[in-house]
Amino acid sequence: MRILKYSLALVLGITIGILSAQAALRKQLDAAALHNGPWRTLLATGAVDSNMYERAAIAVGGLLALSKEETLYYTAAEDSIGQPLQEHCTYHVLGKDPDARWWSLTAYAADHYLPQNTDNALSIAKTTVERDENGQFDIIVSAIANPKNWISSRAAGNYSLTLRLYNPSAEVYKAPQSVELPVIQRENCQ
Repeated sequence: MRILKYSLALVLGITIGILSAQAALRKQLDAAALHNGPWRTLLATGAVDSNMYERAAIAVGGLLALSKEETLYYTAAEDSIGQPLQEHCTYHVLGKDPDARWWSLTAYAADHYLPQNTDNALSIAKTTVERDENGQFDIIVSAIANPKNWISSRAAGNYSLTLRLYNPSAEVYKAPQSVELPVIQRENCQ
């Protein structure tokens, strides 16, 4: 009986430790993030001068990040009115090309990995997006296929979108929280 109590206490202690570490890392990410509408960016991503907590937080949510001199990452887990991005909803990501040499927009499942589906439509980029005559794009993110500008959210659950700006302009680096970024509008949910 005593061994069972000790084992239960050990399992409970480990569980509480893991959950509290995850909460602390989430808090660190949010405290260090710059906000721009639904988008968040961490200037510490890829920086050699990041502290150990920033590095741990980035390792959890920003695997294999390039240096901040090369790429600026924006992530959105909510739409423009603050509702979580959900697989069963359809979203329009509306905007124009961000001020960078190249950019991409990719969907990531809650585990920070690509959703496990066979749609071959998890990302769209500056060179593949279709624009209207004014240079504006409308990217559809949904679990239902769309023939134009589609990112699949099938098998993503609650997910996030990551907008990568490769070699962004100096203006983007000066004020990453106020540059013009795409809006994320929810159309409907199934």
